[in-house]
Amino acid sequence: TRLPQTTPPASARLRELRPSARGVCFWYESGRLATAAASCRYRIGHFVEQTTGADAVVGPRLPRRLVDQLHTVVCVRPHVTPSLERTLQELRRRGVRVLADYDDLLFAGDVSGLPSSVGGPGGESSRRMRLECYARGVEVFDGFIVATRPLRQQLAALAPSKPVALVPNGLSAQWIAQGRALYPRFSPAEPPTLRYFAGSPSHDLDLASIWEPLVAFMERHSEVRLELVGHVRLDTRRLPPERVTRLSSVSYDELPRLLGASWVNLAPLVPSAFTVCKSAIKFLEAAAFACPTLASPNDDMQRHEQLGAPVVLCHSEADWLRELEAMLDLQRRASVAAQGERYVVGPGLAKAHLTAWLGAVRPQAGSP
Repeated sequence: TRLPQTTPPASARLRELRPSARGVCFWYESGRLATAAASCRYRIGHFVEQTTGADAVVGPRLPRRLVDQLHTVVCVRPHVTPSLERTLQELRRRGVRVLADYDDLLFAGDVSGLPSSVGGPGGESSRRMRLECYARGVEVFDGFIVATRPLRQQLAALAPSKPVALVPNGLSAQWIAQGRALYPRFSPAEPPTLRYFAGSPSHDLDLASIWEPLVAFMERHSEVRLELVGHVRLDTRRLPPERVTRLSSVSYDELPRLLGASWVNLAPLVPSAFTVCKSAIKFLEAAAFACPTLASPNDDMQRHEQLGAPVVLCHSEADWLRELEAMLDLQRRASVAAQGERYVVGPGLAKAHLTAWLGAVRPQAGSP
């Protein structure tokens, strides 16, 4: 006699937990493979690991062997050179839908706050050409996927007849579990260490925007340390050199080692058309490892706050100084840290946005 089966077989559970995205390819056109693969994890890696069947390509060309299997190609942060445009035209001739995915405001021309790194090396003419190639994306793609509400608003204004799907950035549950298992947490017995993480060479002005309250706070509290991680060229001579440390960027897998040991994570932004479109990923990363974040109130930070996230938003220099002082209360810090850990495993995970992601990349009703 066979007992009734109370759980589906493993293969069925796999299909249930990891839905198929077969026929979809995500392509980040870049020759700098290591750098590109790291920079697109939020827009490719964290979603692809939730599904079966999707292809992810980081490289200068889309492999021809894939094309016959595809119904959708998503170009991540596309820089539309003549070569890329020819590839898109060929894909369309084969019946493939082509979408662009943006997590920064790259397609709207020379907007305020645009980092110099977006223009690339070379003089003004080279910069103009690069911006024109980015802006060409508005015309050549069938639709768009974006990380933030302001990006969606920008594209709705520039390409009103094309669909724009909002798929916020989210974290990998596997990355969180690995980091929590490997690295220790902040210890009240250690000196309180502020950390600022700069993922690219374009953040000096952001950190400079809170330099006065930061200097004032550290002058008041000789036990506080500051660590600047990554590409930061700011002059720190107003602070005692023995209390300021510059660290090179670390790998993504090692990032939890620094986040978890931080007393407070700093996430300032200078208000601009570019920064209002940025995602709140710095808050999510820190919260995953019980580190409170003090942040500027851009739209995505405010979205998370409205959802219940314990991100501390600072609207003025006085706010930054007051909130730094408040975090010296270790009971308050512990409460904010615990709330952040609980929050991240809900709205902070890529999995929370998987339905929107699948809706954007799967064939639309009525399409061939």
